[in-house]
Amino acid sequence: MNDMEEDLRDFLATGKNWETIKTTTPGVFIVRAPETKSGPATLAIEINPPDSSGNPTKRRGLKIWNKAELEIFRNILSMEKLDEIIVAVERICPPSSTEERILDI
Repeated sequence: MNDMEEDLRDFLATGKNWETIKTTTPGVFIVRAPETKSGPATLAIEINPPDSSGNPTKRRGLKIWNKAELEIFRNILSMEKLDEIIVAVERICPPSSTEERILDI
């Protein structure tokens, strides 16, 4: 077992429900999901844009539970049509910067 697996096993055993920890990869976090009636506690990867300190900027990120889901998301995110859709959405609802939000308060 490598160090990463050991750290993940420890987090699974000792972490709090829905606790999120940083990884050394910016924007990639590990979340501990609680046990359910049908299964034990488990871990998920959360993709969430990081701030300058490496903390998640969104309340909820994209949770990935297994490699099959990762492949599905990779395929979706690489579709050229997604670029067309985001351009259309941004034309209707232009993104605002943090500075603009601060000035509007």
